[in-house]
Amino acid sequence: MEFYKPIEAETALLLESDERILIVADLHVGLETRFARNGLYFPSQTPLIESKLKKLIREYTPSTLIILGDLKHNIPNISFQEWKEIPRILKSLLKLVKIEIIPGNHDSNLEKVIPKNIAYHPSKGYILKNGAKKIGLLHGHTWPAIDLLDVNTLFMGHNHPAIRLKDSLGIHHSEKVWIKTKWNKKKILKYFSKKLISLNDDLADKDQNIIKRKIGNPEILIFPAFHPLIKGTAFNDPQSKFIGPLFDNECIELANADAYLTDGTYLGSLKSLYI
Repeated sequence: MEFYKPIEAETALLLESDERILIVADLHVGLETRFARNGLYFPSQTPLIESKLKKLIREYTPSTLIILGDLKHNIPNISFQEWKEIPRILKSLLKLVKIEIIPGNHDSNLEKVIPKNIAYHPSKGYILKNGAKKIGLLHGHTWPAIDLLDVNTLFMGHNHPAIRLKDSLGIHHSEKVWIKTKWNKKKILKYFSKKLISLNDDLADKDQNIIKRKIGNPEILIFPAFHPLIKGTAFNDPQSKFIGPLFDNECIELANADAYLTDGTYLGSLKSLYI
């Protein structure tokens, strides 16, 4: 039986480990302020985000909510909208559930606005255990910590996956999707062994075989963005640009990755969906 399950018609996942955990990614509170600077005016989506999270928490009764990065949007500064809305939504949610955050690339200075009783993990990710299984959690804008190399499953956000579809009239539209894939072990080894990323001190001077033995073959699940106005990046468009060192260095297998709509519909492999 699968120990995790994306919630139907939502961009949220329920994890059954030693406790029940709700996981979301890329809330991007404050995005509307950035839109307004470009002449596009939308009402704040934060009340809707809060309402959806509270509904999921009350329905599924998790003990913990984990946010996989990019809680806020504006970088490097904190907008007035973020100063106002982030503490309020977090304090409201804390009445229902514990909260843990893995910071993303948009979360600079986030610690200035979050309540002190929220767990704030390293940006390189951390590990949850489910019996003998290890689940790595990472936003995706950094290389994973060395300890995440041998996890069984890796959850990531950051790239806001979507699929661009064409209807019978030839009109394109995008749908948010979950992407399930693997990484390329040879390329992971190449970049870790050449120390193109920072290694722990106790591993930095050891033979690359130690790193090689540590690299597993995790199932990787890439989360769609939770913010309702973000459709995302079309993973089935060969011209799309993906961000983060795992993508920049072609460590993520894309052609054979599988795409699932948020209602659970399996669309197929990306190579069968290219436009």
